[in-house]
Amino acid sequence: MRINSCYKKKILPETALLLLLIFCLPVTGAAQHDKADDNNQAMQLQLILSPGEKIGNNITFSTDASRPTIKTKRKTTPYIDISAIQILEKPQEAPLSSPVKTATTNAARVDLTTTQATAETKTLNTQLPEALQPETAKLDSTIPGAKPALDFEIVEKDKPVQQKKEVDSFGMSAPVKPTYLGFQPSFNLSTGYRSDELIFSIAPLGRKPNILSELTWENLDVFEIKGDAIWSNSSHLYLHGELGIGWIQGGHVIDSDYYSDNRKNEFSRAIADADGGSVMDGSIGLGYRFDLPLSAKGGRLQFMPMFGYGINVQDLTIRNGAQILVKDRVFPLPIRFSGLNSSYKASWKGPWLGFDVIVGFNDKHSLTGSFGYHWSSYDAEANWNLRTDFDHPISFKHIADGEGITGGLAYRYDFKTNWFWTMEFDFKKFSTEAGDDVTYFSDKTYSVIRLNEVEWESYSLLFGIGFTF
Repeated sequence: MRINSCYKKKILPETALLLLLIFCLPVTGAAQHDKADDNNQAMQLQLILSPGEKIGNNITFSTDASRPTIKTKRKTTPYIDISAIQILEKPQEAPLSSPVKTATTNAARVDLTTTQATAETKTLNTQLPEALQPETAKLDSTIPGAKPALDFEIVEKDKPVQQKKEVDSFGMSAPVKPTYLGFQPSFNLSTGYRSDELIFSIAPLGRKPNILSELTWENLDVFEIKGDAIWSNSSHLYLHGELGIGWIQGGHVIDSDYYSDNRKNEFSRAIADADGGSVMDGSIGLGYRFDLPLSAKGGRLQFMPMFGYGINVQDLTIRNGAQILVKDRVFPLPIRFSGLNSSYKASWKGPWLGFDVIVGFNDKHSLTGSFGYHWSSYDAEANWNLRTDFDHPISFKHIADGEGITGGLAYRYDFKTNWFWTMEFDFKKFSTEAGDDVTYFSDKTYSVIRLNEVEWESYSLLFGIGFTF
């Protein structure tokens, strides 16, 4: 067959270029496809063909790895617009988590963002224990902007950690205590030993002698039961109430009379038993609570200034008496008083100012101190049952103004949730100014002489058990 030079110059070079691209492009697309598979990357190959002449020819391409096929009815001079070839890449999202062992990199390109992420991950891993090492995302430098994914949460240093709840012996959860021990309302019931003493003396109006008669109840052994309650609220209002009752188990009373001043020339003395009486003390106080932390280990200091009202009663008896001295003559054998059963009931009532202070060393041990200064009105009624010249049941009265102090120190041990033991020491000391002694006679007359002074002291040692609300 004969081919002319024109056809040879025009057709053969273009046909050779077409065949070269036909054989090379699919292979290159396959290579790109394989590379995309290796990198887990989606690829789309789009070919746009532009035939040289539209003379009914039909050219098709296959993107398969096999050789492309060309179908044509007539030989023409087609050409391919290479600028129209576009490779569209779809970025693949990084996996949520995978161990950081190796990073897939491309020698031709290294993404600085992935390198920085790897360095940060290594720094983080060296700061955590092995058990807490996180699993991070696999870094692929061929994916721009890839960052590690962490499967744990970093907690800020300043974020407070919630404390675990305590559990008591019953398996019940107890409230979490604050940094220092807060105030807990409580009730305590205690009992123990108490010792009292009361003295009063009288004088005629002319004050000669300055002590005409004096009675002393001493060494009074008292069995006492005391209830103590404290309460406070979120507004720091503080309330403290006490009520104690005691029964006199023993003791004695001495009645002495004098001719001269300052207890000289005693001409009469009688002694009697003082058991069978009773005592009662009540107090209520209202104040404000100041809370101060003592230490970071749970100590506390709470100071509560208060004002309140108190009442103290001593119901004393004189029984089984005997006369042991008359007119400077001591009897070798006491003269017994048959049927002696006299009484003297004294009461101290009035307002007071004071304070409570609680020092808590930890959640187990604490000390509580209290103090009060009292302004009291004193009154007493007596019944001298063997005196036929006196009226009954009120033989005489005592009226005076007085003052006194009260105080206490209590140790507390919290042995169980909401339960505690206490050991407490209390004291009371009151006295009066000069007052009136009003004597009522059987003929319905009365006389008023001087009440010199009344003194009362009390000391208690109590042990108790209490609970908090």
